[in-house]
Amino acid sequence: MVLPSLAGQEGPLEDAALLPGHPDLVVSTDSFVVHPLFFPGGDIGSLAVHGTVNDLAMRGAWPLALSVALIVEEGLPLPELRSVLQSLGKAAREAEVPVITGDTKVVERGAVDKVFVNTTGIGRRHPALRLSAALARPGDAVLLSGPIGLHGITVLSTREGLGFNTGIASDSRPLHRLVHALAPSAHTSTRCATRPVAASPRRSTRSPAMRVPPSRSTRAPCPCPRRSPPPATCSASIP
Repeated sequence: MVLPSLAGQEGPLEDAALLPGHPDLVVSTDSFVVHPLFFPGGDIGSLAVHGTVNDLAMRGAWPLALSVALIVEEGLPLPELRSVLQSLGKAAREAEVPVITGDTKVVERGAVDKVFVNTTGIGRRHPALRLSAALARPGDAVLLSGPIGLHGITVLSTREGLGFNTGIASDSRPLHRLVHALAPSAHTSTRCATRPVAASPRRSTRSPAMRVPPSRSTRAPCPCPRRSPPPATCSASIP
């Protein structure tokens, strides 16, 4: 209903969208209405940063900037609001992404549950990462950054007062560094033009968007220094 009303583009739905006319830039927006505001391992402030940063990361993008918008319920104690904002700022600094603009609205009591937070992020894609949900295929490996459902059950148990024999806490955290670590390194993804190569790089059958460098058994040693940038005679093998 939403996309047709806005004349949105057809295609697979992603966590973030490519900016029209700028295929290296990615944008994502998300609204957070979690209750309670504070839970073991996090709160709505840090969650708002992590959620948008991670949406950008799922398209292979490093976060460049965030905007933050708050809808605050009349009568919300200032110490609670201050704690949310301090946590949000701390999470942004730890993720190394600046908050460059924002907005605040106060509505009558009962119109919202204490405070709602919206964050919008812009990121730049890593040239060697072309991540997309549309590239998933049967048989692909699924990489998990933590136990499935841990964050959700933490929030639910805190809200409903459920007890567990062991303590649980949300695993909310930024994943953009982890995702970028998946990109081939600058040296291992280069092919030296001064030496013959027995086999050219091939595309992975699991991820058609990423070119995989040949194994050591199929490539001749490259004379380029490992700790210095490749010389002009070397050409990158990753598009």
